[in-house]
Amino acid sequence: MFIDWIDNSLTQSLILSPVMGVLFGALFSGLTKSPELNSPRTIIKTREVYRERVIYRNSRSRSSSKDERGIIGLAAFGLIVAIWQYAIWAVEIQHYIEYSILSVLSFSVTTTLISIYKGHFTSQEWWFYVIFPIVFLCFSMYLLSEASSRFDPSLTSLAKGTNWIQFYLHSLTGYGRSFMISHVIGIVTLAGLILTTTIILIHYLSLMNQRTTSSVQGFWTFLVGVTGVFSGRKGIVVSSVLAIISFLLINEHVARWATTSA
Repeated sequence: MFIDWIDNSLTQSLILSPVMGVLFGALFSGLTKSPELNSPRTIIKTREVYRERVIYRNSRSRSSSKDERGIIGLAAFGLIVAIWQYAIWAVEIQHYIEYSILSVLSFSVTTTLISIYKGHFTSQEWWFYVIFPIVFLCFSMYLLSEASSRFDPSLTSLAKGTNWIQFYLHSLTGYGRSFMISHVIGIVTLAGLILTTTIILIHYLSLMNQRTTSSVQGFWTFLVGVTGVFSGRKGIVVSSVLAIISFLLINEHVARWATTSA
């Protein structure tokens, strides 16, 4: 009975995922000390402290030359196969994305509340850069509900009864192909939005810890470094672009435009 309750998708999405997010959020932010009286209050000053503590730089250069036509052909093949596989596993994929959003959302709220309690929000910048990922996560939940409602379950039966090329060329109509291409790319973009907002939140939570010294200081410094790619305005721009693209793709705006333009 208990195992059946645990395996239930509704239980996992509404209870277990938020609970795991709260637990990890409490554990993650529980390692955070309150800032000292002479600690920097703004994000800019805190970044200066972080730069002073980083004693090495790692620079790498990469060069590669590939046949563009081969890449395009491989990408087209991969997209068609991905469309076929998504049609088969759409419900499961959407459930896993839902679990991820609820887990990260509960994690975000928990870390925010604990950080408020410990006095880490010492300027308006901290409020903005921690709250806006939570807003995007709520928007991601809306986009997922749109994706779920717009996907026709009969496509799963069609995909299971055919191979990838038969499904794409014969089972789908012209609009169906446009819809599936935009839908799958929209789901991938949505996953990118969730990942980006999670990285942004971890970055600023870790950056808060640069204002104090503790036994896990090296851990916080490492996290600031690996998540710094989306710091500042870059994170806002990337999240906004991903959110807009996901909205246009999932809500069939691109599919309708592609069909009418063909």
